[in-house]
Amino acid sequence: MKTSTYLATFIAVLIGYLLLYSAYSLANESRESFSTEGYCILESEKVDPNYLDNYVKKLGFRPKRSVCKKIMRLIGSFQPDNWHYKFNRAFPGSAIKLSDNQIEMIKRAQRKHTPDVVK
Repeated sequence: MKTSTYLATFIAVLIGYLLLYSAYSLANESRESFSTEGYCILESEKVDPNYLDNYVKKLGFRPKRSVCKKIMRLIGSFQPDNWHYKFNRAFPGSAIKLSDNQIEMIKRAQRKHTPDVVK
């Protein structure tokens, strides 16, 4: 009799754990938001074109180049030279928040497109 009680408790705990893990995974997945501003930032930083194509699919459209130019001009007026997307924000006080994955892609793209300086 006790074995079946332990087994039922174990199964209940296991199901609870799986539900919590699923909720956590969904919450992390939903953190990645898609916006015109986010697309323009990622495009200007020259992240992987395949990622941008997938971003466009999730966003539902490809922002026009003229819109991105205006957005980047505006962001450039607020973003200090040494900002580097602190707190995943496009600029200080920005409501635009990039995911950790997007920040890592930007850093990789910056390393790839920054010429080595010969000393």
